[in-house]
Amino acid sequence: MNVFLYFLPALIVLGSCTTRSDYKAELLQLGRQEKTIRCTLGTLQTRISSAWDEVNALMEAKLPPDMPAEEKSNMLNVRNANLIRMFESFQSLDPAVKQALTAVEQADLAMRDQILTLKKQAQQVESQKMALFEKINRAGGTTALETHRKLYNDLLRETCN
Repeated sequence: MNVFLYFLPALIVLGSCTTRSDYKAELLQLGRQEKTIRCTLGTLQTRISSAWDEVNALMEAKLPPDMPAEEKSNMLNVRNANLIRMFESFQSLDPAVKQALTAVEQADLAMRDQILTLKKQAQQVESQKMALFEKINRAGGTTALETHRKLYNDLLRETCN
């Protein structure tokens, strides 16, 4: 029995090291998941913004010269196909503009679905992260929690590939 008590502190220390190592691995995995989600969302945003920029450039080039300046400005600032179709001058637009508008609308809808899926995944990762932070805090206190939070935030600050 005395031998067991002699090794008990060593077992506790070794057990806590493994747990901290497991926490770090799990935290890094969650951080990589969140980073991937954030980067993908950024890529989608850039892609759809570029597509709308192209449609706006095409519209600006093809809008009737006699179109009132305010209507022209409003039409070019709207990034919603349904709203653009509500403008009185929409019917007089070049068919190429209408086709480009329909194409960007379809891309926008597809990306919206991707974004919703990614946001759901981000919520799941956030829940897992908060549960893990709670475990880390219980196991190692606020110092361990802050160390792990810094590690996580440093991972999120890395640039997207």
